[in-house]
Amino acid sequence: TVDESGTTTQTSDNGQQAVTRIQSQIKVHFASQRRAQLCMTQNRFGQLNEQMKQTDSQQCYEPLSMFEPKQIPQEKRQKLELCCQFDYVDGVIVRVQFDKQDEPWSKNMKRGVLNMIQMNLRQNNAQELGTEQSGNQQEGNMEENEAAQMRDQLAHSFTIPEVTVEGECQTTYTINTANPSKHCTQKSADESNNQQQMPCSFNVTKSINFKQCSRISDISAGFQTEQPQSRCAQCTNDWYKQKEGSQQQSATAEHPCAKCDPKQVKEETLDRQTVMRATLKCGSEQQMTEGKQQEGPNSCQLDSSEMRSMYVYKNTKTESGPYGSAMRTEVCAQLQLRSAQSVPDQQVSTQTLDSDETLLFSSPTFSDFKRHYMFGDEEFPDPRSSPYSSVPKVEQACQALRALVQSTSDHHHGIDTKHTIQLSRLVEMVRMCSYEDLKQIERNAQQYHQKQQKTAKHILVDAMAICGTRNCVVRLVEIIKNQEVSPHKAAYSISQLTGLPSPSNSIVTEVQKLCQSEQVQNQPMVKQTACLTFGALVNELCSQRKSQQTPDMSQSVQEQCTEDKKEQYKQVLVEQYEKATTLQERLNALTSLGNAGIDTSTPQLEQIIKDRSEHSLCRAKAIDALRRQSTQQPRTVQHIVLPIYLNNQEDPNVRIVALQILMRTQPEPSVIDQIIYTMSQEPNKRVKAYTYQTMKLVAKSMNPADRQMSKHVKNAMQSANVDEQQLWSYGKWQIPVYSPEQEEGMFFTLATEYPQRSWMPSLSYMKIDSYFKDQSNVNDLMFYLMKNQPLYGQDRLIYTKSRNRRTAAIRGLERREFEENNENTQEIKNMFNQLGIKSRHGGYSFNNRYSTTENQQQQNNNNNNINVLCTRIGDVDHSCYEIQNSYLNQTTQQQQQTSMPTMPPMFTELIQSIQNRRKPSLAKMFSELEQLQKVHQYTIASILNEKEAVIPTSVGLPLGIVNSVPMILNVEGNVNLQKNTQMGTKVQINGRIMGGMAHIQKMRCWTPFLVSGVKSIRSIEINVPTQLDINANTQTTNNEKQSLIMSVKLPNEKTRLVGAHSHPFVYTADINPKTNLVIEPRQVRTIRNPKLDRLQHQMNTLIGGKNLGIPINVHAHYHWPSSSVNFEQICKMLMATENAIHVTFQPRGVRICKRNFYSNKFENEEENEEKEQNSVRQQKMSKFLNNYSKQQQKYYKHKLEMSGQIVGGLKEFKFQTELQAKCEEKMQTCQLEIQSQRSPINNEQQKWTLKGQAEMVMP
Repeated sequence: TVDESGTTTQTSDNGQQAVTRIQSQIKVHFASQRRAQLCMTQNRFGQLNEQMKQTDSQQCYEPLSMFEPKQIPQEKRQKLELCCQFDYVDGVIVRVQFDKQDEPWSKNMKRGVLNMIQMNLRQNNAQELGTEQSGNQQEGNMEENEAAQMRDQLAHSFTIPEVTVEGECQTTYTINTANPSKHCTQKSADESNNQQQMPCSFNVTKSINFKQCSRISDISAGFQTEQPQSRCAQCTNDWYKQKEGSQQQSATAEHPCAKCDPKQVKEETLDRQTVMRATLKCGSEQQMTEGKQQEGPNSCQLDSSEMRSMYVYKNTKTESGPYGSAMRTEVCAQLQLRSAQSVPDQQVSTQTLDSDETLLFSSPTFSDFKRHYMFGDEEFPDPRSSPYSSVPKVEQACQALRALVQSTSDHHHGIDTKHTIQLSRLVEMVRMCSYEDLKQIERNAQQYHQKQQKTAKHILVDAMAICGTRNCVVRLVEIIKNQEVSPHKAAYSISQLTGLPSPSNSIVTEVQKLCQSEQVQNQPMVKQTACLTFGALVNELCSQRKSQQTPDMSQSVQEQCTEDKKEQYKQVLVEQYEKATTLQERLNALTSLGNAGIDTSTPQLEQIIKDRSEHSLCRAKAIDALRRQSTQQPRTVQHIVLPIYLNNQEDPNVRIVALQILMRTQPEPSVIDQIIYTMSQEPNKRVKAYTYQTMKLVAKSMNPADRQMSKHVKNAMQSANVDEQQLWSYGKWQIPVYSPEQEEGMFFTLATEYPQRSWMPSLSYMKIDSYFKDQSNVNDLMFYLMKNQPLYGQDRLIYTKSRNRRTAAIRGLERREFEENNENTQEIKNMFNQLGIKSRHGGYSFNNRYSTTENQQQQNNNNNNINVLCTRIGDVDHSCYEIQNSYLNQTTQQQQQTSMPTMPPMFTELIQSIQNRRKPSLAKMFSELEQLQKVHQYTIASILNEKEAVIPTSVGLPLGIVNSVPMILNVEGNVNLQKNTQMGTKVQINGRIMGGMAHIQKMRCWTPFLVSGVKSIRSIEINVPTQLDINANTQTTNNEKQSLIMSVKLPNEKTRLVGAHSHPFVYTADINPKTNLVIEPRQVRTIRNPKLDRLQHQMNTLIGGKNLGIPINVHAHYHWPSSSVNFEQICKMLMATENAIHVTFQPRGVRICKRNFYSNKFENEEENEEKEQNSVRQQKMSKFLNNYSKQQQKYYKHKLEMSGQIVGGLKEFKFQTELQAKCEEKMQTCQLEIQSQRSPINNEQQKWTLKGQAEMVMP
């Protein structure tokens, strides 16, 4: 009989703790030396939620009376008291058999008890793990096993793979003798050798290395989107199978992949530690059985076993350390021998036993959840068989949806934090729904007020996309095909189908059907987004690793991305490119291939890249499609793109993109030397400028991912003879937000190129990269513009114009002269053919200039002169927009026929004005607002960086980790446009922008009837009402002026404009066993650190009420470090403590101000003298200018007026500025006058005025 005591503690580094206490009496009966039975009796649970001291060895096992007792439901108690049987071979748990009526959660708790009595002291392979050891090592282990039974004070240590509750990982054992008690009587183990004696007690300590695991019991979702690291591409997952010289050496020496973690939930995100210490009593120190001492020369008895585990969850390294916000779960468990009795001839029942299982954490329930996400109603056609059949999901989803819809109508507070969190609740419930449940939620939403129905539809459609289950995707595709939402809303919702919890072939197939359906063929934006999302989902599906799946997962869920399926997806994407008839369709197909990142598509992409007859943009896009393979196949990618870059006969645009992808492969020094040498000999200034700026940026980069490469680049750049002043056409800058101490940060990069023959940047981009937790993330956010610049584009135009002029002149010339010209032209063509010169631009040659017709030349010119603006998030292209110069003159019908979405019409006039070098017409720009007169409300919702994992603890309880960033934005209003008024054009904009964003981190440990956890919420809210009147007069007659008048009206009611909060807390709660939902309200305690109370500050300030009459109240409660220089400490303080700030506009209210009746008078004599001297000099200057101006004939006068006023506030505020300039014709003399005045502020008694005059004479 053994007493078990255990606690699970959720806390942060600031002290507040939520504790769950477990106490049981364990009875173990050995029917034989191998077969045993375990039963858990007298099970009791308790919880505590209060400020406690730091956990120590004594506090782990505080008396249960200190905790609030929790009632165990009778049904759950019966499950927990069911017995299990196991085979115990040389201290190793070989197999376990549970009762057929037992439940997974109860089985795992029994596994946690068995986990504490497993000690593989003989280093045997009883669990039949596939280790490969050399013969010398096996002989050494045999000798050590024999010697381990008889040890003196010398310690013994070894490392072997072992199956525990948490996984199959490398386990390190250390065995040494313990201090003997007064009852110790050492016996000689060998009568012939009295020097070898059996110690009375042993201490056995073992720890698990979670970075060396061949199997792991984690269940994760959302982590498959993390970018692979180049340094870990060649590392194997089965650590213990690697043939090192010695396992002892591999455990201590630095492994080449020591920083590479094969798990999806990596140690940098969740730091795990598990250590067990067991005491074995041998000989006379063993407890007696019925008054008799245990016999046997080498027999020992487990006296006690203690296990301590620590699980620390953090998003960045900065969150750890003193006053950090890292979340921590501590698990303590202890077994103490109570008594040992001998029960003769007791039989162990085997009739109700289930099949054989292992000690590994079992999760069939989570496996059912995964199958529901992946296959939906195909797997569970009967709603009663669904794993969520007992959850009132429709009711809960409708409640969350109603709360979100109502928050968009709250003009006082906007969308506050509690409503933003409801979005996560809505998505959680929608994931549980069947297809019919989703339709029922839609029908319930139609009962809302007519104005709220559209908002509910928008939120629900986004929630289905975020949900990402098969049922949600099927319903979302139907809504889009039936055109129940606008194309913009449909495209946005489809783009949310990334980072799915459990991608499957069924989900990918549904998106593929949408991409190929006839309903979206006339909607370029929807079709493009569906195809790009299809490629991204293929990458997510095929990035799953077999080694990441638990045994339960692999048995119930078949592998999705098989080789046949991968080939099928590749063929679909390649056929999309082959069937494309326009340049835009080919670019869309290549972008989808790039998102998919299928390794088997490399030959097809290489063929496109090397085919010079292809359009240069297609070749560049094909090179860019290799970016997601640059980590897995760096050598292959280098062999493809390096010859392209080194060939100076290639198109410059193609070479520049080739260099971009080449640098992503982390090239070796030999490859870098070739790049530097080519740059020094490069004849093309564009390529040379781009290469120089790129290498210069790498040499100075602070990004740890470029550290190894930057060292060699810095040395190689010294040998490059480059004149930097001649490379003005290209600029590249990087702004790091980086912490050298933690080696974490973000890197903002901006690159722009200005060609000589175009007004638009040819190749420019802006991107954000990051490096957190030793993980490099490329292209977290990127906007890039690609423009094709044909070499002979200007020549074509010149030739066309000269040919037209020549044709007109032919009418007046003789036939003989015309024939001579044709003969000369033909002779030039023949000479060109004999030379065999080929154009570096695909699809165009010298012959084409003289052979094609004028219409064909114009069509080729339009096709070549194309600009593509793309958005990339998380290294996945989400959208690409076409910007054509020829687009500006196309009709609306031609615009609708394009296969790529175009830029909004609002930019048409702006682009034309830049291209034609003229001022934009305000009237034309405002005329585009007519399409917004029908828009009343638009709502979007999203959840960013959503990740969830279930981690088994050492005691068998599941530990849940959740990270998500829900966001909701609501824009409502209308635009009233009045044209041809006396003022020109009048626009009235009435609207409101409301939004909320929250970062939620949660760590919890639960059973079917109680839960405890720690949670942190950081949020921001905006609520900006907009009432704007714009009057634009663009007439340019002599009697009227060009003017722009804007009037902004402030709200008439109290409005919270901005709010920001951070709230870390711990909680305990009960769970409804029938619905598996938490019973509200929870017992919540805010995490407070008494050491930081001295750094707490309060603010209640009124801004703008005194001077401007616009009362804005700022109320804040926050923590701030004593030193404001350390940015890292400021972030820690604001994120790890409770803080809040509210900025509120309150129009009504009177504030009494104290008036000063006396003022001091002070005169400075030196300033007065200086003013007199300046006045004399100014008079002389004015006299000279007056005489000079009389000699001039023409003068030009310009006048600019700007004024503003605040009306309706506590006090009126006005300001006015007038600037007048008068210059003569040659701009050699100018006179400037400025007059400005404003209302008094602060303690001023009269208006503030400014009068100034400047007179300038140019040489």
